[in-house]
Amino acid sequence: MKSRFLGALGALSLFLAPGLASAEYPERPVTIIVPWSAGGATDLVARTIEPVLSEKLGATMVVSNIAGAAGTIGASEAATAKPDGYTIFFTPQGVLTVQPQLRQVPYSLDNFTAIGRASSAAYMSMVTQDSEYGSMEELMAATKADPGKIAYATTGIGTLPHLAVAALEQHLGVKVKQVPYKAAAEVGKAVLGGESQVMTEQVQSAEQFGLRPLGCWGAQACAYYPDVPLMKDLGIETVVEVSMGFYAPAGTPEEVVNKLSSALEQAMSDPELLAALEKQKITAAYLPPADFDATMRTEVVNNRKVLEAVGLLAK
Repeated sequence: MKSRFLGALGALSLFLAPGLASAEYPERPVTIIVPWSAGGATDLVARTIEPVLSEKLGATMVVSNIAGAAGTIGASEAATAKPDGYTIFFTPQGVLTVQPQLRQVPYSLDNFTAIGRASSAAYMSMVTQDSEYGSMEELMAATKADPGKIAYATTGIGTLPHLAVAALEQHLGVKVKQVPYKAAAEVGKAVLGGESQVMTEQVQSAEQFGLRPLGCWGAQACAYYPDVPLMKDLGIETVVEVSMGFYAPAGTPEEVVNKLSSALEQAMSDPELLAALEKQKITAAYLPPADFDATMRTEVVNNRKVLEAVGLLAK
């Protein structure tokens, strides 16, 4: 009788404490929202990391591309997702550090909890292999001589590629012909197809699309392309670099964020993943949550200065 009573009491305790009764996180697939279409630079990094991250977390993870409006549609959906760890967000910094200062969007960095940074890359201006422009100096001279002739493809107003072109405009003193596309994959196809002549994208895009880099927008020489001249050495001081990382919606339980961060840290030290990233010229650059969050908050301030300088800061 006593043992039956204790058994019933135990069952009642579990019923009254559903957190104890339910399986530990994760108990079902986790969705990774990427705010750009499949085939672009950000998507490439996310899909390279995802299999190893899934293994370390012990859960199936599915990449969901929600593109549009310079990444803000995907960001808005991620910000309002249920904060239970089953929807997370992988994004380059501009979606969170530039767009909320450029336009009215229903989110800010405060709507997210950092899981960790995965990679870091500078941007490069690049052309097709058979382009008539042999150097960045030639391209800049031709752009200044006939601003409407050369089309610069970007991923939309207020994105980091747009800021690079705006800095180029300011340096040359002319209005450059910009053609916005929805994502880096479309930008690459446009340049390869001759619709546009130049694109400024993350380093790995040169390998991905078979393009020839002319100028590096990094503070230091671009990884994997040390001979590509720095834009600051050509007279443009603006630095355009990107951190890409994972976030959870604000309010996600700390223990869940810790599990996700631990899995990411393990993944980013996995030799097979590091080899896969290096093969695609993607620079692994893990940062834990607190450091990643601090870095992004600094970027909010830095980007505000750039947006103000080029006249794009929201009033």
